[in-house]
Amino acid sequence: MKEKRNNKTKMIFVRLEEQDYQTLISRQKSTTERNLSAYCRKLLMAKPVIKSVQNESLREILYTLSQLQKDLNGIGNNYNQMVKRLHVTDKIPEIKTWFLNYLNEKERMLSGIEYIRQYLDKTAEKWLQE
Repeated sequence: MKEKRNNKTKMIFVRLEEQDYQTLISRQKSTTERNLSAYCRKLLMAKPVIKSVQNESLREILYTLSQLQKDLNGIGNNYNQMVKRLHVTDKIPEIKTWFLNYLNEKERMLSGIEYIRQYLDKTAEKWLQE
């Protein structure tokens, strides 16, 4: 049986000055509400609004990890392309060139993994001290 949805059918229009609107937007962005209308509804109905907690060190860590992930994805793509090329190549001099490229990419990948390990160790140490 379908559950009846509680559609919102009534609208209220409010005129604001630009400064008031920007204040409203900035306050909404500092909460867990990602929708301005839901944020305003909670304010109007005096429902609790949850402030989001922004941890700057966590944001920095997530940014660094996402950059590392992009780098490793690029290295992995290069590695896969080289392996495919090795499988279809039947000329020995070309194989030697691709094998040397393979060794270089492997070294880059291993150094990237080592960097991630060191970064995670430092991060864990920092969090354990706090």
